[in-house]
Amino acid sequence: MFAVRPTRRSVLALPLIVGAALTRTAAAQTEALEVRAARGVAELERWTKAQGAELGARVIELSSGRALAESSADRALNPASTQKILTVAAALERLGPAYSFVTSLHGRQSGDSLDQLILRSDGDPELDSSDLLALIERLCARGVRRIQGDVLVDQSAFDDAWDPPAYEQRPKDSSAYRAPVSAVAIDGNTVTLHVQATAPGERALAWLEPAGIGNVDGSITSTDKAKRPENVGLTITPSGGRVLARVSGSVESGRPPFRFARRLPNPELAPAHVLVALLGRMGIRVEGRAAAGGAGVQAELARRTSRPLAQLIQPLAKRSDNFYAEMLMKALGRGAAKAGVGSSSAGAAAIEAFLKAHHAFTPGMRVRNGSGLFDANRVSATSLTRILELAYTDWRIGPELTAALAIGGVDGTLAARFSKSAADRRVRAKTGTLSSVISLSGYLFGPRPLAFAFLMNGLPGKQSEARRKIDAVVEALA
Repeated sequence: MFAVRPTRRSVLALPLIVGAALTRTAAAQTEALEVRAARGVAELERWTKAQGAELGARVIELSSGRALAESSADRALNPASTQKILTVAAALERLGPAYSFVTSLHGRQSGDSLDQLILRSDGDPELDSSDLLALIERLCARGVRRIQGDVLVDQSAFDDAWDPPAYEQRPKDSSAYRAPVSAVAIDGNTVTLHVQATAPGERALAWLEPAGIGNVDGSITSTDKAKRPENVGLTITPSGGRVLARVSGSVESGRPPFRFARRLPNPELAPAHVLVALLGRMGIRVEGRAAAGGAGVQAELARRTSRPLAQLIQPLAKRSDNFYAEMLMKALGRGAAKAGVGSSSAGAAAIEAFLKAHHAFTPGMRVRNGSGLFDANRVSATSLTRILELAYTDWRIGPELTAALAIGGVDGTLAARFSKSAADRRVRAKTGTLSSVISLSGYLFGPRPLAFAFLMNGLPGKQSEARRKIDAVVEALA
């Protein structure tokens, strides 16, 4: 048997042969990916047209920025909550991932007394009652036992347009997802009714949080047997800066405690009332009243610094929290406004300026609110994919934005999607859902990372089917 010995020429040519083979393989893979992308987008286009709806779609290869497939990519459509990608990206660039909000207490101390007490914040979206208690503990450590004057809330960091743009389209909707926006906001500017059943025939326990937010009127009866475990009526109305919660109905005895969250009708004075109640719990007597004001007082007694923006954007993007998005938009506006007062219009202008600076503002686009809620904004698939491409290549915003997006099959609004497909854990994206809108925009990671944006408008009653159609395209690409 004779062994074949490689010649010097064949050895030198081997890397060229292997390289050519790899190039041909990569080209074939790219071609196959383009075919899958084109087929998927074409199928989406056919289905959307059959429904009499509108589609904007674009899939790009991140390594080159080249579009693999698109359909009416520059068409300006309602993005629903995929708007939050643009809000987060603009905030990360303009404010920075390390940006933090500050909440503070102010007043002049004499002995164990304060002349007045002012609560101030510049828009911390996660401020809650426990944070106020921690600030009050610092007052106690300073020996404060009495507030001689008023307890004031300083809302001057933001304007007094409590409802973001387009929220007026559902004026009677008291759901927590459309909470108002204010510079000082406790518990996301929501009020929560807690209900605990008692013995059959007796009155169930019902109370409100945060403390001091208002009173409960009416009653809920505990029953032995009920058609439903709970049948509770709840109406929240303003009452002198606080709220009145009118309750009715019944709850089955033995049922575990439960709760209902509703938006605050007016957030201006609520933080001051909550602060008064918590001061009382901590043994500090308030001789004045809860009111608005205190913008000129500088004597700081205690402060709280929020988590950095890089962490605050996670509930915004993963859970699609509208309140966080609208608070962040006003914070953006405050940074851009000459007067230093945050407003939705100034925030919208800042987001649009960010998009234009990166050539991501296409004709017909408009930004009115930061969450994408209701019929407010118009965004294109091109704009979304350009910002995703920017984030992918920009270390200043990319890691934080990517980490904030929901992971397919794992968490957030994608926890129940892509879990049994090749896209499992490879998709990081933002969902969008309204009564006639379905959207999805984000990344598909793998050997050839992609960015995509799919916007469908005009699909009342067909959201589930539209969602499945989009997921099928992403799964095919994976």
